[in-house]
This record gives sequence, C-alpha cells and structure tokens, in this order.
Amino acid sequence: MIIINCLARYALLTVSIVGMLACGSVDDTETQIQSGSVAQNHQEQQSTSNQEVNSPVTNSLETSDYALELANNLATTWISTYQPKQNAWSWDSGVFMMGLLDLYEITGEESYYQYAKAWIDYYLDNGYFVTSSDTSIPGHTALRIYKKEGDQRYLDVANEIWHYISKEAGRTSEGGLNHLGILSGNQIWVDSLFMIGPFLMDYAELTGNSAPYDEYALQLSVFRKNLRSESDGLYLHMYDDTKKQTTPSEALYWGRGNGWAFVAYNLAKNRLPLKNLTELPNLQSDRDAMLTALSNSPTVNGRFHTVVNSTDTYLETSAGLLYSYGLYLDMLNQGRVDVNEQILAETWIQGAVNESTVDALGNTLLLGTSYGTSPGDITYYNNVLKGENVAYGIGLFLLSTTAREKVGHLQAINAPTSPPTETFVQPPIPCVGVDCGKFYLSRGNFEAGLDNFSLDATDPESQFYTGTISLLRLIFDGFYEIDRLYQKDITTEQFLEWVKSDAFIAARKISDSMEKIDPQSNFSTTLERLVIIESGGHNAIGPREYDLGEAKLFEGLGNLIYGVGLVLGSDPTLMEMPSIDTWSTLSKVLLTRQWKKSDGLTQGFDSIVKGLDTVATALALIDAETDDQTDDFISSNVVRLEGTFGIPGLLVERDVRELLIELGIDKETLEKIDSPGDLITLIRMISSTLKVVNQFIKWSS
Repeated sequence: MIIINCLARYALLTVSIVGMLACGSVDDTETQIQSGSVAQNHQEQQSTSNQEVNSPVTNSLETSDYALELANNLATTWISTYQPKQNAWSWDSGVFMMGLLDLYEITGEESYYQYAKAWIDYYLDNGYFVTSSDTSIPGHTALRIYKKEGDQRYLDVANEIWHYISKEAGRTSEGGLNHLGILSGNQIWVDSLFMIGPFLMDYAELTGNSAPYDEYALQLSVFRKNLRSESDGLYLHMYDDTKKQTTPSEALYWGRGNGWAFVAYNLAKNRLPLKNLTELPNLQSDRDAMLTALSNSPTVNGRFHTVVNSTDTYLETSAGLLYSYGLYLDMLNQGRVDVNEQILAETWIQGAVNESTVDALGNTLLLGTSYGTSPGDITYYNNVLKGENVAYGIGLFLLSTTAREKVGHLQAINAPTSPPTETFVQPPIPCVGVDCGKFYLSRGNFEAGLDNFSLDATDPESQFYTGTISLLRLIFDGFYEIDRLYQKDITTEQFLEWVKSDAFIAARKISDSMEKIDPQSNFSTTLERLVIIESGGHNAIGPREYDLGEAKLFEGLGNLIYGVGLVLGSDPTLMEMPSIDTWSTLSKVLLTRQWKKSDGLTQGFDSIVKGLDTVATALALIDAETDDQTDDFISSNVVRLEGTFGIPGLLVERDVRELLIELGIDKETLEKIDSPGDLITLIRMISSTLKVVNQFIKWSS
C-alpha cells in the first residue's frame, strides 16, 4: 500500500482514465380502456400494478404493426448474444430485465422468462452486492420471479435491498438517497427515482408494509425541491448536498434523466396511497407541466436531443421511449386512453423504430442510445458516445412497446423505409479471429472477444486485448470491493482475501499477456470502440490507438498489483500503516522496518520492482513517440504534463495540468516537476530501494 501511495500522484490519472470506463400542449381528449382488470377509481388503483393489466386491445384502431415484431427480434438478438452472467447486477441490466419480463407476459415466450430467472440465479449462486440505487433495481426482477416461483430466495433478495434502502444507504441532510454510495458522495441524481421506484411500489404491495410508500414519497419530495426547475417544469441531473449546488449549473435538462423522472411521476400518482398523495399535492400538476415542456421541446423525426432544450446536442433514442412508457403507464393505471397522449407516445416509439437495422451477422439492432451518462455540462453530454444495442435502450423499447400492446394501438408503427441516420460498428465477414474479437469488444461482449483472441493466441493484438480485458475487469471489481468494504458488507480480512485471490489471478493474467508483446517491436493497434458492460452502466470509449508504451504500462500495472497482493498476503499489517507523502520518509520506513522473511514477501517485492521498472520504461516509450498522437489512448504530451487531453466517451478535452489538480495533485508540486524525467527518476529510486530491502529480507534468518 505504501508503494501504491507513492505512485498515486501520477498513476491517478492513468487509473482514472481506465476506470471511467451514469408538439403542442396536451388536452383532455380521452377514451376508456375496455377491461375489467383496470382500476376505475383511486382506491382500486392503489392495489393494481401495470404488470397485472392484461386487457385485450379492444380500443385499437390499427392492428397490423411492426413494433412488437421488432421488440421480439431485439430480445432474441440480446439473449442469443450475451450469457445471463454477462449482464451486470446493475441498473442497465435491471431495466432490460423489466422489459424482457413484460415482453414475456405479452407473448408467452418462455425463453424470455428463463433468461431473466437465470440472471438472478447466477448472482444468487455467485454473490451480489447492494450499495447504491443503481444496484437496487434488480430487486424488481427478483420480486416478479418470486411471485411466479414462490421461492424464498428471491424474496430474500428483495428484503436485503429494502434493508439497504431503509437502513444503510447514505443520505443527504434532507434524507435524499445518495445515488452511487461512496462513488458519488453526498449527491442525489435524478436517475434514482426510477431505479428504486418500481421496486418500492411492488415490495410495499407484496409485503403489506407501508414504509416503502413513505420512502418513495420522501424521495419525490426531496428530489423535487432540489432538482426541479419551477419555471421550466424539468429536472436537472444532480444535486450535491455538501456543495449545495446542482449540475449542470445552468438550465440544461438531460433527456433520459427527465424520462426517469417522468416515469416516476406516472408511477407514483397512480400507486401511492392517498396518505402519501396528500403529502405530494403537486404531483399531477408537475407531471402535466413536464409533459407540456417535453412535447414542446425540439425533436427530429420523433427523437429528442440528449439535452432536450439544446439543439446544440445530438439526437438520442432512449429518452423518447421513457416518455412513451410513462404515458402508457398512466393510461393503464387510470383505465383510460388520452388520444393526444397516445399520438405523442406512438410518434416517439416510431422515432426509435426508424433507428433500427440488421447487421451483417443477422443481429437486430437499435441504434442511437447514449451510453452511461454522469452529470456534466453541455460539452460533457456531447462527449458521451452513442451506440447500438445498449441494454437499457432495448429494455425501454420493450417496456414502451408492451405497455402500448396493453393499451392498444391508435396508429401503425411501421418498419423503417430508409436507412437509419445513426452509425454502428459492422462485424467482419467471416467473423473469426483477431478482427472479430475487436468487433465483439465494440459490443461489450468480452467472452466472445476472448474466444476469438484465443484462436490467434500468439498474435500481439490478441495478447494486448486479452490483457486489457483482465485489467478492466480487475479495476471495476476493485471499485466494487472497496465499495462493499466501505458499506461494511465485507470485512478487511475478506477484502484482503479478494486481493490475494481474484485480484492476484487477474494481475498475473495482465502481466503474462503483455509480456508476450516483443519490446523491440513497433506494436500498434486501433480499436474503433470499447464498450464495458460487465461492470454495469454501459460505458464506452471512442476510437483509440494503443502502442507499445500502453502495452508496457499495463504490464507494469499488472506486476505491481500482483506484487502488492503477495506482500499483503504475507504481511497484512501493512494495511494499517499510515499514508506517506515524502520519499525520505518512505525510504526510512522501508529500510528500518522489521520484516518477517517469507517466500511470498520476497516474491512480492520482486514483482513490485519489476512492475516499477516496466512502468518507467513505458513512460519513456510514450515520451519518445513521434507519430500522430491525436487518437492515442495516452499521448506523449500527457506524460510531459503539457497541452490538452481527452478521450471520446470518457474524458472531455481539457488542460492536462488542470485535470491533475482537479484529481487532487498539488499545483506547486506540478510546477516543480520536469515530467516524465523526474517521475521516471523517482520510480527508479523506489525500485532500487525495494531491491535493497528485498535483499535484506532474503539474508535475514
């Protein structure tokens, strides 16, 4: 841990880079849905969930339709491409499974239900964690499977999630739920209203416990106070309770975020008890004001801009699907159809359908969904990439389409008559070997990627991407294990066991793969897109070039982590040592400590030394690059701490030194550094000292 602390001031940038891989007005024209199962007054509405409504489409004016066919094709493509275990225990998978189960209820296709069940079963057998709103939404699927199976294990999942929300979750001063636990700090994000809402409603109804209703009413109140614009009727993305400020700081309204809020309005106003509704007197008027604002926002062919009130941002697919789903939810629970709202919903669904296509492998694709989006400014929102077959984008299409089937059709949803406006990554034909492996990385399918890389195991690109997958898995697993440690879901001893087992193995895989790349070669590879779904959230990095310098840097990190795992496994008391900021203090501690000789300790220090030397070599290689650095993952100016740097989808272009200062590095220290020379010298000094320390340990009895 000391060594890591010493390197942190520079390595923080590298780890952060890898780790950041989140119409007119409407009137009241209505018709009734002809179904006895739909509530006709508020008292009945309280006990009726939208899943229970299976009314025949008797009010349909149009029965020949493409939307349901597309929904089935999208669902079939997904479940035939990704194993259930490849879907993270997170919000993106949770939204997809909600839609898949709704599609199962409409079609009776058993494979849809079995896929969702296999997903929950995998995590029941292999472990899951609940440390945020984003990891709470899987409870909704668990509850629905419990209702069908009656197996207590599924109810236990829901009980654990309710325990987290009610007893363990971090909160703002007003009781708002911290969105990402320790990862987001004392912040509420608009996303949480959806991530917990359907679960809380179903859990309250199933258990007869009114506390989840009270909890949701509280969240709606806190979020409204801190995120809603009274003048515009729309929601900002995030409120930081520590800083007492919102992000964005100006009136910019993220499209999908307002979709999460719009669904929450239509969910809450129909399913909260009267007691809670009296505490939220503005629920209906706020919902109507939001719908008016959205329907008056600029659209192109039924699609909204990713910031709905800014035509300077790109068009996006998922937001309109959320608005459609919210409208249909309200119609189902109210037992009536508002024709004007139905027209809006079908227009927005058609906008998504127009961005569907089929790739060269026969996969049905839904294009133009923005990847995981954190709070930011307009430049940040535009830097988030869009892609094909994003889990929650498909899930929202399934939710809106199946809800429409329950309400009925007003006008036809037609198959696209022209090519989509959005682009996507086409697979190579035949899809086999290295190029096919790179294609699967662009779809986030690491398992299929590894299968293809293994066919050309001696190819340098195969070795590089195999090691990179191990590095990414290790980083995100590390984030979650630290989160679990903070939430006291695991003990320090259990965390160390993870370091000595899973982290240890992953680090070995990283270094072994990268070491096979010839250090004398002119290695270079370009990846059109890297999508990360196994960690949850669907993050994506745009076109990047990776050279020998990056390969050696990743190799060094692997050796460092491997060595630290061995050292901590041999001497766990190192976890208790305080942070050390100066080289002289660190050197003194290392040389005077009473080390206990063991093979693990000496082998660990050998690996750390090797890792440090490799990192120093990597920095020198990157510094020496003279080719076009525009698309490099880590460009030479970064190691020199000069100019600007950015990565599409991950990091907005900005001044390198300003970025490091924001990450916590002292400004005066930066001004004194002659990088990378000083950094390489420091690394080699640490390496030399550790060699001496390790020799003392080997000589000791």
